[in-house]
Amino acid sequence: MEKKKDDAAQERQEGVTPAKEELPKVKKIAELIERMTHEGVESCGCDGYEGHFGLLHAQNMGAVLRQTSLVPAEELFRDFWYKGTVSVLFGDNGIGKSVLAMQIAKTVAEAHPDELLVYLDTEMTRRQMKRRCHDAETGEDAAFPDNFLYVNPDWEGLDTIEGARTSNKKLETLFRESLQEVIDTGQKGLDVGYVVIDNLSSLLPDGVKAAVVTPFMTWLNQMKQSRGTSFLLLSHTPKVPDYEPLHKNHLSGSKRVSDAADVIVGMKRVWGSKDVYLKTLKNRESEDTLLPGEVMRLRMARHGAMLSFDEVGVVKETECLPDFGASQTGHKGGQAGDRNRLIHEMSRQGMSERAIARALNISPSTVNTVKRQMLARSERAPDGNALFPETGSAL
Repeated sequence: MEKKKDDAAQERQEGVTPAKEELPKVKKIAELIERMTHEGVESCGCDGYEGHFGLLHAQNMGAVLRQTSLVPAEELFRDFWYKGTVSVLFGDNGIGKSVLAMQIAKTVAEAHPDELLVYLDTEMTRRQMKRRCHDAETGEDAAFPDNFLYVNPDWEGLDTIEGARTSNKKLETLFRESLQEVIDTGQKGLDVGYVVIDNLSSLLPDGVKAAVVTPFMTWLNQMKQSRGTSFLLLSHTPKVPDYEPLHKNHLSGSKRVSDAADVIVGMKRVWGSKDVYLKTLKNRESEDTLLPGEVMRLRMARHGAMLSFDEVGVVKETECLPDFGASQTGHKGGQAGDRNRLIHEMSRQGMSERAIARALNISPSTVNTVKRQMLARSERAPDGNALFPETGSAL
């Protein structure tokens, strides 16, 4: 042992490179940048400098702009999913995300017969899935193209997988590795071009931890860039207050999901209706065709064996939320009274002053003033029921 230490020390003194130095020398981004700085000085030609350093591809900015085409991204589903992107569709439980995702996936698979579409279902049993794609009256199943590949977990075979454990981190890794095998294998000579994951909340049960969600989202973006695979991720979110417009912060889980996604779409129930609406909250791929404040309203229906959504049309999001603008109390100052009742209810539900102000299109200071007035009035009312009198002036 002492002899090995002495030999290593002598090699360092003599400048001899140990055998371990066969590993890549460049390990840090700072070192990569330093190499580019020194090695790229005399490497310029008519098309500018270009070189590869580990994971990095360096090229003259002018050449990048000349060689990069701005061909419009192919729309797979309106503004909500584009080819070669990672898109996230989120909404409350039971709102119909899976129904819509299955409808989108079927449409995409039919439009792209030369590529495989993989639908990874982590929640429903096959029997539950069939109920949504089966006509009980005729006994017929919905017709799906051959390039539509339905995939679900084989929980019974989990114990047979060497080294498999059910811890959240290991389960996420196992899912990722298994899905990688599906994508690598393909079917009948077709490459996997589209993957729908239903849903992210089950796949990453502890996804609020960056240590769990970051490797998964990084892998998705690697597959997107290296293979052009398109991903549509479904995610559950806590119930959004009826009065509050959808915004990106409603997406539950780690911020890494939001940061890594190209497109984020929220899905919410229309107030007083069974309809739902879709709202684009992030789109780094293309200009939205919907104007600010506009949403797509949908209505669930069964067409033969397939449960799906029909498009009702483009509407203002404010039309899908409770209307508290008109006077409902009949007393003097009724509109202000309705507004104050709404602020009281939204505060009771735990919404912040900024969120309330954004939802009601008023200033946070107005919300704060009303809340202070309500608190003072509550302290003066022994029974606590005189915040909003049926008669008299509003607060």
